[in-house]
Amino acid sequence: MSDKDRTNIEPRLDLTDQEGKTLRKPKDKESFIDFLKELPVLIVIAFIIALILRTFVFQTTLINQESMEPALYPNDRTIVTKFAYWFSDPKPGDVIILVPPQINDGRDFVKRVVAIGGNLVQIKNGKLYVNGRPSKGDYKTMPGDHSSFGPYRIPKNDVFVLGDNRPVSQDSRWFGPVPKKNIVGKVVLTFWPIDHLKLFI
Repeated sequence: MSDKDRTNIEPRLDLTDQEGKTLRKPKDKESFIDFLKELPVLIVIAFIIALILRTFVFQTTLINQESMEPALYPNDRTIVTKFAYWFSDPKPGDVIILVPPQINDGRDFVKRVVAIGGNLVQIKNGKLYVNGRPSKGDYKTMPGDHSSFGPYRIPKNDVFVLGDNRPVSQDSRWFGPVPKKNIVGKVVLTFWPIDHLKLFI
């Protein structure tokens, strides 16, 4: 080996005991101690990220109402996107989580948007009409509703919501139109129980 080759070899930094045996440097122990020191910071960062996601991006919601059967059943667990209406408006057919106006008991409701601001909505003998025509977005699925409502012009930036299971639903017929600011988010997925798995598009 040439002198030039020797100069390119890094010297070994092994430690030896009195008998000349090589001792390992305690790098693993030092790394573990460093990790323990950093762990509280990592936990705080993870908590902050989770809080931001839940506050502004999405949340899971447990359904405890019968008013949206058979689309949603009590004890269904759903994923709700909170950013769905940041850059667009609700449209008929959307299933939303909302804070009902004029009801201050801390409950969130799940309903379906059937008409939007500026529409004229009316219910005749349980049949939904929007702007004087039978609505293609009438998602009533349970028999027994013979109610009447309206006609009523929905204010701008509000939506009119109904439950699919209309005979047992408290909805816009009771608490009026829902301002956009009262919408918590849009239901996009039922993920539990597994046999209720459903994507809401």
